[in-house]
Amino acid sequence: MSRRIALYVHRLTISNPTGVHRYALELARALSAQAEQKGDRLEMWSGRDPATAGRGLPGVTTRQLPRRRQAVHATWSAVGRPRIETMTGRLDLVHALLPAFPVASRAPLVLTIHDLLPLTNPDWFARVPLWGFHRSVRDAERRAAAIISPSQVVVDDVRDRLGVEPARLHLVPEGVDGFFAQPVDPAQAERTLRRHGVETGRFLVAIGQVSPRKNLEVVIQALAALRSRGRTPPPLVVIGGSDAASAPTHAAPGRLGVADLVRFTGRLDDSDLRALLQHATALVHPSRYEGFGLTPLEAMAAGVPVVASSAGSLPEVVGDAGMLADPDDVTAWAEAIALLQDDLARGEALAAAGRRRAARYTWEEAARRTWEVYEAVLARR
Repeated sequence: MSRRIALYVHRLTISNPTGVHRYALELARALSAQAEQKGDRLEMWSGRDPATAGRGLPGVTTRQLPRRRQAVHATWSAVGRPRIETMTGRLDLVHALLPAFPVASRAPLVLTIHDLLPLTNPDWFARVPLWGFHRSVRDAERRAAAIISPSQVVVDDVRDRLGVEPARLHLVPEGVDGFFAQPVDPAQAERTLRRHGVETGRFLVAIGQVSPRKNLEVVIQALAALRSRGRTPPPLVVIGGSDAASAPTHAAPGRLGVADLVRFTGRLDDSDLRALLQHATALVHPSRYEGFGLTPLEAMAAGVPVVASSAGSLPEVVGDAGMLADPDDVTAWAEAIALLQDDLARGEALAAAGRRRAARYTWEEAARRTWEVYEAVLARR
């Protein structure tokens, strides 16, 4: 008998997508193939939102709840009602792809917890997302049949901080889209680089929301330190959205005397992002914490050397295929940047090692392992 499985994401599309959002979309695509092979029905549900009405996901059955998402999430969080089945019909399993809000259901619940940053660093988050996250993880602690996390670091955090027994915890690493390894048309790449004022192999790139968590100031300080030693540091292109919390990072280049070296592009479409990524000297990723590290993985797939923070799961994902530096050690970041400027062979070796390591991470494998979790949960019904 065909089983009906619902993936739930609180919003199907958002104006400022993150790695967590990419996870939801890529995993849904790969899980659709798994469902077809098994003869099961897979649907991706989201809260009703006029901004996303009518937008689908190629290859995935997407639906919206008939009630406004804010109202549904508020009542799910406050009283655990109405159950999602009153709006979707019978379900055999619900997989909430991120802990934005609790999802009330009769069916067994699987939840992906990407990290516990709202618990450990609440000052990095707005009030409503923080409120929803707390209720989601506490609800999961009580009733989730399984919790999926993308790295051993997060699995251990969930076990230790939430007290979830190991039998309910499952490590399922994320994948990387083959898009990043596809060569960019040379003419397009040249136009993109010229538009941003950089030359092939002579600039650094950082990708992600400009925020205290991403810790870009340590790289800006490293550029200033290199200049103070009489070196010519490479420009830094920062690709990502900004908000009120971004102001100190935007001010740092001027304050440190390297305003001419740092370009903040805002968000770019994937084709421009790939062009800049593939032609950079290196990706710098000084984040104070990552639950997985999708951006460094995408850079490795693109054949770009990676200098990443030694915090969180980044050593687990990058391994020996990149360079790691303490997120607070300006000297270490300056030395890593200088080394990649001076030693082209080291950069080429890191790029080759990165490609090999990234090849281990596929969305198909993530979907296969996720489906194994579903089967184990359904077998217990």
